[in-house]
Amino acid sequence: MPSVFLGKATLEYLKSHSDGESMDATVRRLLNLDEGANGLVRRQIPRGKLAPAFAYTWTILNQLRASDQANPQMGRSELQKKVGETLEIGDLFIIFPDDASLGKRKQPRWKARFTNALAYLKKTGCVDVIGKDATAPKQQRGVQYRATDAGLSVIEDIGLHICPRSELPATQKGPSRDGHCYLYTVSKFTKRLDANGNQICPKLLEPVDIPPELAGRPASSQLPEQGLPPVQGQNNNLSQKSNLSAYANSSGYAY
Repeated sequence: MPSVFLGKATLEYLKSHSDGESMDATVRRLLNLDEGANGLVRRQIPRGKLAPAFAYTWTILNQLRASDQANPQMGRSELQKKVGETLEIGDLFIIFPDDASLGKRKQPRWKARFTNALAYLKKTGCVDVIGKDATAPKQQRGVQYRATDAGLSVIEDIGLHICPRSELPATQKGPSRDGHCYLYTVSKFTKRLDANGNQICPKLLEPVDIPPELAGRPASSQLPEQGLPPVQGQNNNLSQKSNLSAYANSSGYAY
């Protein structure tokens, strides 16, 4: 067998994540590798292990809203950086580590999901693309993105709640929501503490109440360039929002 030499830090990391497995099994698990017909192949990550799409769509719109209330716009690279930093600070990648794992082209998966979310928001009319500005400084001459009034209205009364707590405090009754991420209605939430001083989580927004503009498209479908086709079995005069709901709810929230 060939000899493989690992640095001390790498070896310690693998040991701490081994869960009693062999080193080979640990490496395969961490890299999502499986036996294929012609050797090892990278496994597809189940949707349930990825963060919901609304974590990206909501954060994009919120960053555009926060950048400039009067004229919220931002370059793509800056927007991507702010979204990534916000999700990391909020511990989303602790709850959903597969979003931070390397995907195609050895880029963190969250960057591809950001790209898909931004494209979806453009399709749904929540984000406008502003042309390049030749008079701007060189580093700011790229395409700018601006949240539309429709996009801002979608998140006007909706917040994103991310909590990495491993378990719900015993003083808060109800089912455990270990490491949870969901949307909630801002106007219905008041910050409160339980008897032990722990902040009480807001009530989640039920999936049926999530705006289709935030829910995201199913992974197997692409939105057409010009409008949305009617849902099979429905009348052709369905509103665009109804069609979006059908797309968003047909295959879950993961891109």
